[in-house]
Amino acid sequence: MDFICVGTGSPDIIKTVHAIKRTGVKINLLGFLDDNSVNSTRELYGFPFLGGISELKKKSSSVAVFNSVFRNCEVREKVHTKLNRFTENYINLIHPSADIDGAVIFGSGVYIASGVRLGMGASVGSHSMIMDNATIAHDTSIGNCCFLGAGAHIQGHVIVEDKVFIGSGAVVCPSLRIGSNSVIGVNSAVMRSVPKSSITFSEPARVIKNEKRNG
Repeated sequence: MDFICVGTGSPDIIKTVHAIKRTGVKINLLGFLDDNSVNSTRELYGFPFLGGISELKKKSSSVAVFNSVFRNCEVREKVHTKLNRFTENYINLIHPSADIDGAVIFGSGVYIASGVRLGMGASVGSHSMIMDNATIAHDTSIGNCCFLGAGAHIQGHVIVEDKVFIGSGAVVCPSLRIGSNSVIGVNSAVMRSVPKSSITFSEPARVIKNEKRNG
C-alpha cells in the first residue's frame, strides 16, 4: 500500500514503517505533505516533501494518508478535519513488537509504537498516538486524537475522552474518566477523574488549571 504522511512526523514513525516492512507487509511511504512553505524544497528522513495538503486532490484514492502531526492533540485534530475534505483513506501504523490482545478495537489513522501493550477489550480512537512501551489495560477506551507518551500506564476500565495528552510515565488508576482536551503531566499519578479542559500534574496528581470552554 502506498501512503503519504501529513506533517513533519518524527523518526519514531519512520522506524515503525521500516519495522513493518521487515515483516513482509508491503507498505511504501511516498513522502510528506505540509502546508508550511519552508518545507517545500526539503527532504525529511530521506523522503521528499510533496507539497501542501491540497495536493491530495491530485492523488489516487488508493493512496492512503497518515496524520503525523506530533504531540499537540488540538492541532492534530484540526489537521484531521482538513484532511477529511480530501480523503477517507487512512492507514494505521502498528509496530510489530506491540503486544495486542485480539479483542482490541482500533479507529483509523492510529499509531502504535514499539513495546506498547494493549489489554483485552481496550479500544483506541481514530488518529490517536500511543508511544513506546505505554500500557493500556483491559476494558479501557482511548478517544480520538489522543497522545500517550512513552511508558504511560492506563489501568483498567478507564475512559479517556477526545484530544487528551498524557505525558510520559504517567499512571492513571482504574475506573477513572479523563475529560476531553485535558493534559496529564509527565510522571503524574492520577487517582481521581479529571474534568474536561484541565491540566493535571504531580504525584498524586492534582488539577492545577481548569479552563471552562467547549470541546
